[in-house]
Amino acid sequence: MTTNPDDEAEFRRPQRPTLDDPPSTPRAQRRDEPPVDPSDHPAPVVTETGTFGTLPEDEPLPDLGGDGWLRSLALRTVSFALFVVAAAWLLVLSAHQVTDRVVAIPALERGVAALTELDALLLMHRDAIAAAGASRAADPVARVEVPGFPIAAATLTAVEARDLGAEEQRALVLERAATAIYERGVDALLVDGGTAVDAGMLSAEGFAGRLLSALTAGTHERVGEWLRVIGLVAIGLAAGVLLLGRGFGRFGALALPLLGAAALGVAAAFALRLAAAVAGGEGDLANELSAIAQGLAWTPARNASWFAAAAAAVALPAMLGGLLLGARDDDLGRHDDTHELDAEVARAD
Repeated sequence: MTTNPDDEAEFRRPQRPTLDDPPSTPRAQRRDEPPVDPSDHPAPVVTETGTFGTLPEDEPLPDLGGDGWLRSLALRTVSFALFVVAAAWLLVLSAHQVTDRVVAIPALERGVAALTELDALLLMHRDAIAAAGASRAADPVARVEVPGFPIAAATLTAVEARDLGAEEQRALVLERAATAIYERGVDALLVDGGTAVDAGMLSAEGFAGRLLSALTAGTHERVGEWLRVIGLVAIGLAAGVLLLGRGFGRFGALALPLLGAAALGVAAAFALRLAAAVAGGEGDLANELSAIAQGLAWTPARNASWFAAAAAAVALPAMLGGLLLGARDDDLGRHDDTHELDAEVARAD
């Protein structure tokens, strides 16, 4: 029986491939495959031996609100307002401290001594003061005035006028005169006939009267009211900066205007000292008043220094947070590299 070669080829069993031959591609996979999506990565698998696969890449979140510029503008506006208010609060705080009784009384004593020439008056009328004290010693409420001294409230008792020396009498008269000026202002200064002395008549260089009239209890109370109001406004603005800021950067945004206010306070203190030094001229009176003003000008400089230290403490969390976040990003980057290497090794196996 003769067989057709075509029939034999049709019914011939296909040859089994050997192990060395590459497997044939199934017909189902011979069709054109769609292009591979570059963003399609194998899902990561975490096991005890490691993480296999590819971790998703960090992508910035889309800006859904579109108000980032408005938030930034609001943050800058509030920060500038905080800078102005904080600088004003520093200056008002310094004025409040300078006009406090503990600081103002010694400064007033030096000013009264320079203005009234009390030392010369006590030396000139020493015998008269002692004689008046001896004649009134029996009266416990009797007072002895220093002749020529313009502050009527600064008197000595009869015993003090009779028994104390010139130095003790000087200290008592200056303390009582400074207290009278602090409580009543320059109205406590009187000339012959009981007429109030004009503040301008007390200053050889033009600022002695303003200095004495500023160091009073009334000024201290008014400045204290302003200090509380400005402090509340500053607290509100600081809260606004923290709310408008983002992450640890909000502490840096808060510290920046505070540091600027501290720098302005230091500059204002040195400007006051310079103005006081220029105002001083020839003569003991002008030099003494200039020295008093320069000493008081150290108060805003000291406050600004403490304020700068506090602002630096506020900025510290921002710096530490930035360093920690930077270290975390570096660790994540190293882990990503390790995961990619493990995935490549797994694919190669």
